[in-house]
Amino acid sequence: MSLQEIRQQAYNELDKLGYTKLFDNRPKDAIPPIWEDLWFLYQKVRERNPTSIIEYGSGCSTIIISQAIIDRKTPFLSIESEEDWWNKTKNSMPETLKDVPHWCCGPTKELEWFGKKCFSYLPWTYEDIGFMYVDGPELTDDIKITSNPITLEKFFNNDFYMVVDGRPETVNFLEKHLKGKYDIQRNYEENRTTFERIG
Repeated sequence: MSLQEIRQQAYNELDKLGYTKLFDNRPKDAIPPIWEDLWFLYQKVRERNPTSIIEYGSGCSTIIISQAIIDRKTPFLSIESEEDWWNKTKNSMPETLKDVPHWCCGPTKELEWFGKKCFSYLPWTYEDIGFMYVDGPELTDDIKITSNPITLEKFFNNDFYMVVDGRPETVNFLEKHLKGKYDIQRNYEENRTTFERIG
């Protein structure tokens, strides 16, 4: 199946549920919905029913994760470093979903881990983390790694599952330096990697 067919199928599935309309208020200069990513996230959150969720980088993913958990009351922390994106996401959330995420906006800092330059969000922490989505912050030519999964690993529960959107350098860094055992699945066509804790 081609990427275009995958994208259309994902759109159709979300449209059947009435969820394509959730993105109608997104501003014209925002990144548009990537339907295959949103359908994947929606299915995984519903399937895994995590105890809590952390998202790095807000946007369309914030909306679909909120919809996936609205009936389950799963704690959801959406962290954004760019105030402009934070405001765009908050202002474009459907009214029924605005109170689902716990919103945090603050700068990232640059640091060095294991000899690599990394971005790290400020140390908001959750205990018993069941699901994480890494799609922020915006990377630069000099810094291509988000390090927060390393610092928060001690809070991952036994059913922990993480989705990294693109970010091959972050994926390689996490694969090398996370201490637990993970089943790592790379989907090159959809530019996504998942980490499922297995030990």
